[in-house]
Amino acid sequence: MAEKSSDEAVAIARGCPLDRVLGFLAQAWMADVIYLLGGSALHFGALRRVLNGRVSARVLADRLRQLEALNLVSREQRPTGRREVVYALTPEGSALDGVLRRLEVTLETTLLPNALTARGPTRASSTR
Repeated sequence: MAEKSSDEAVAIARGCPLDRVLGFLAQAWMADVIYLLGGSALHFGALRRVLNGRVSARVLADRLRQLEALNLVSREQRPTGRREVVYALTPEGSALDGVLRRLEVTLETTLLPNALTARGPTRASSTR
C-alpha cells in the first residue's frame, strides 16, 4: 500500500475529505432537489408538488439558495405579470447530477444487493 503524504495524513486526521460533501448532500431534501432538477427546470410550486408537499416552503427555499450560492442551480425570474421563477441545474449542477446518478446505479447494481443480502434490510433503506 502506498504511503500517505504528510499533507494527506493531516487532512485525514481532520476528517475524511468527503465528509463535507456527503454531509452537504445528506441534508434533508438536498439530493431530491438535485435529482428532480436533473430531469427538467421547474417552478418552486412544481418542486413542492412533486415532493407531495412533504417539504416546507422554508426548507425548500433554503436548499435552493444553498445550491444557487454554489452555482449548482440557476434561478430565472420570468418577465410575466405574476412572480414566476424557474429553477434549473447549471452545467456544474448537471455534472454533479450525473455523478450522483452513476453512483446510484453502481450502488444499486453492485454494492447494495450484496449488503442487503448479507445483513438484511437496513433502517435507511426502509425510509423515504
